Order: sequence, then C-alpha cells, then structure tokens
Amino acid sequence: MATRARPAVTGLDVRARVAVGPVAALVSSGVVVLTIGGSIREYPASPFELGLPAWLVAAALCGSLAIAGAAWISASDRPAVAVGLAVATVGLAVPAWAGWTTLSADARAYALAVAPIALAGVAQVGMRWSPGARDAAPLKAIYGLAGVAVIVHAAGYNPLTDLGCTRTCGSVQPLAGGLLSGHAAYALAAALITAAGFIAAVALIRQRRRRGSSVVTWAALLAVVTLTVPWIMHAVSWTDSVSRIAEPLPGVVAGLLIGFAPLGAGIGARRVRTQIQELVERLADDGLAGRGEAGGHVHDVQFAVPGEGRWVDRAGADIGPDDGLARGIVISDASGPALRLNIAPGGDPGEVAATLTPATMLALQNLRLAAVSRARLADVRASQRRIVDASDAERQRIERDLHDGAQQRLVSASFQLSLARNRLNDDSEALTRTDASLREALARLRDLGHGIFPGTITTEGLAAALEDLAGRSRVPTTLDVPALDLDRDVAVAAYAVVATALASVRPDTGPSSADIAAAVRDGSLELRLRLIGCAGPVQDDLVDVADRVGAVGGRLLIEPFDGGVVLTAEMPCV
Repeated sequence: MATRARPAVTGLDVRARVAVGPVAALVSSGVVVLTIGGSIREYPASPFELGLPAWLVAAALCGSLAIAGAAWISASDRPAVAVGLAVATVGLAVPAWAGWTTLSADARAYALAVAPIALAGVAQVGMRWSPGARDAAPLKAIYGLAGVAVIVHAAGYNPLTDLGCTRTCGSVQPLAGGLLSGHAAYALAAALITAAGFIAAVALIRQRRRRGSSVVTWAALLAVVTLTVPWIMHAVSWTDSVSRIAEPLPGVVAGLLIGFAPLGAGIGARRVRTQIQELVERLADDGLAGRGEAGGHVHDVQFAVPGEGRWVDRAGADIGPDDGLARGIVISDASGPALRLNIAPGGDPGEVAATLTPATMLALQNLRLAAVSRARLADVRASQRRIVDASDAERQRIERDLHDGAQQRLVSASFQLSLARNRLNDDSEALTRTDASLREALARLRDLGHGIFPGTITTEGLAAALEDLAGRSRVPTTLDVPALDLDRDVAVAAYAVVATALASVRPDTGPSSADIAAAVRDGSLELRLRLIGCAGPVQDDLVDVADRVGAVGGRLLIEPFDGGVVLTAEMPCV
C-alpha cells in the first residue's frame, strides 16, 4: 500500500479543520445530554410508559455515549468523521423526543421526521474514515436524498394514521396534508431513504475493495442496512401494527454499531500513533540502533535512498526490497518512495497511515536524512577500503618483485665481492667501502621490500611490530602499547600512522622525540602520538594514512603545538 505525502495547507485551513471537529463533537455530546435529561424529566412517562425493556434502554444509552465518545476521539484527526457522528446522533436521538409529553403534537411529529438524516451521518462516518477517501459525489447524493426525505416526512406524515407509530399518536395537520396522505408521505420518504441507502452501501463496498477492510466500514455498512430495511418493511405493511420494541430497535442497533466501531478504532489509532512516536523517539535517541522493534503495530522503519532505488535501515545498512517486510506501507513524496513501515500481523495499514501526523512525518524525514547520510558515508568508506586494498595489493606485488629480482641480485653481488676479496686477500679501503655500500643498499632494499606492513603484525601483534619499528628508528621513542587483539586492518592502519609519523621527524634538525601510547576504550582503539622535531607540515605526509584510517571507520586528529604535534587516531576494533 502506498500513500502520498499530505499536501501543505494554509493556516486558515488548519484553523478551520481544528474548529469543525470539536464543534461537531460538542453538538453530538449536547444532543445526547439533552436526550438523556429530557427522558429523565419525563420519567416514568418516557420511555418506560411505552413498555420498553430495561436492556433496550441501556443499549440505547450505551450507543449514544459511544457515539459522543467517538466524536471526541475523531475531532482532531478526522473532523469529517466527527461531523458524520454528530449528524447520526441527531438522526438517532431526536426521534426519541417524540415520546415526550411536554412537547406539542406538531413538535413530536417533526422530531420523528428527523430520523432520515441518521442514514447520511452513518454513511459519512464509513466513507470518511479511511485516509484519502474523498468521494464527494455519492455523499452529496445521500445527503440530498435524506434531506428531501426529512422534508417529505415532515410535510405529509400524520402519526395518527399510522398503526405502527408507538412514540406519538397525536393528531397533527401536515403542511402538505391536502396533497399527500400519511401513507404516501411515508412511502415516498421510504423510497428516498432506500435510494440513499443503496448509494451508501455501494460506496462503502467500493471503498472497502479499494482501500482495504476496516471495522468502521463494515459497521457503517451494517448500520446503513439496519436503518434502511425497516423503512421499506413499514411502508409495505402500513396497516399492520408494530411492536413497541421493533420500532426503536433498528436505531439502537445502528447506534451501537456506529458508536463502538469508531470509538474502538479511534482508541486503537491513538495507541498506534503513540507507538509510532515512541519508535521514532527511540530511533532518534539510540543513535545507530538500526532497526527499531516497536513491539506494537509498527515493527520497523526503513528508508529509501533518493535516486538509487535501494533501501537502508536506521544505521544506513543496505536491506533487500522485501527484507523483513511481510506487511506494510510505503510512504512517498515528490521524489518517489521515501519511507517504509513494517506493519504487525493484524494491523491495518490504512489506520497506521492515518495516524502519521505532520510532526511524526517530519521526525521520520529527519531520520531518513540521517540514515541516508550514514549509508553514503558507508559507501565512501567502502570506496576508501577498496582503494587501500588495491594499493596494498600493488605494494605486495612490488615487494615480491624486489625480493625475487633486485634483492637477489644484490645478495649475489655481495657474495661475489666477498669471494673476490678472500681470493685476492685484498683489504683495501676501496673494496671495504664498496662492500659496506653494497650491504647498506641491500639493507635499504630489504626495508623497502619489507614495506610498512611487517609480518610481525600478523604473527606477534601490533605491540611487537611497533617495538621493532621504534628500535630501527633514529628518533628517541617511548612506547606504552600493551598486547592487543586487533583486526589486521586496524593494526595495519595503526602501524601506518606510527611509521609515517616517525618518518616525518628529523632528528638532525634539533631535539626530537616520540611518545606513543595505545589503549582500547569503549570498543575503539585510541592511538596517541606526541612528536617533537617534525619537519614541515605533517598533514601533507598523513593524507594517505588518514584515508587508511577512514577506510576502517576511524578518524585521525592532528593538533600542532610549539615545536611538535599530537596525533590521535581513533578506530573501532570490535
């Protein structure tokens, strides 16, 4: 399921949306309170004089309170639903006023005429509950038909001529009494309500197919049928009396359906919103926590890398197109897919999408920016590692060539020179200098062929390799490096830092020294060098070394001071 980002709205639009929901909830609550208060005032004449059982009265009361509660739950997030609940409350509660003896006969008849608008309110609740549902034409038709049914009922219906009327039997003079009989007015209103109910049922079924099943959609559909069928049956059996329970029962059932379904769904949506907000906050607070298991409706949040067609988790690690996404929604923006939410089994993707407030979307977008930045930083480090690996491979090839070529020739030349000196028994100064120069060239070539990565690093560890390096260095060096179990790449990077740093010190230009210390803290190797007597800018010598440190996910800090520099290399080693 994909959903587009909500379009921007103006401040006036926001204020209007904020105002409509609470006003509708207030109207719904006011009608319920007025109905309950009026019924208590009429006690015992209404509703108990009608012989209604206590369970039916209790059910009607529960349904009314549930509708009012659902209106308040939906007021801020779904103002259109709150308006529908307010309309349904009026259509279901006001007809009960027809049983109040304190009202005039005309007022009681007009109260009965309000009933058709309950169908329109129920349809609006079901059609506007799902996010993005904007089918205005069917809803306008339903309201139009229901409104005409109210007018026809009020203008031509006479309760005294209706054997099925149990709430009021007073004689009234309908405005259109000369044009329509009571039966004709009721039949016409029933036909209008049937047409409205048919349109509502079709719209709700189509919405369920397009946007997925929802408990509110199902409840609204059942409530529409429950409210429509009694009108048809009573219009057909006009001369038959109706039991006192049968007349109010459909309205009570519809009230329970359209009250408790959105109330429960609204409470669930609040819980989902809270879980998503907690997930976002935890992901933001946990740094590189990666995938955040919410333990609720949303199990995971994944992020799309713009323009690359791949998805990453919170830590920036690549994930497959369907990795861990058994059921979820994709949220898109102007650039394409942006976020992916993994929904728990039993969760409703539409409900989750509806709970994404602008503040939550902004927080998710910020998390996306951070995840994409980490992914691209990982790409850079991977590129650095590939470059370093290629450089090492080339260096090793050169080392083999030197060992197998020039070094062997120099060894052979040194051996031949020694044989010649022995045969000629010549200890002249020229031959001695030549032999010494040859041996020095061989030693330098061995050092060059040995490279900056001696085998000691692999066999004996970083500490032993640094001791050998310090022993060969012309710079007075102190070491405080314990035996550490490090990955070879980290150890090689640390060795490269020390070797390059010592090479930058020139003991022949003045006082010089090097203090080297290493320790592992919080899963990272911290290598600290204090150098005195550096020649020239050290930064120029450490460019390649800094790339090597970055390739293993570390960083190299350079802090110059008067007469020297302090180098600090930090590299993860776990």
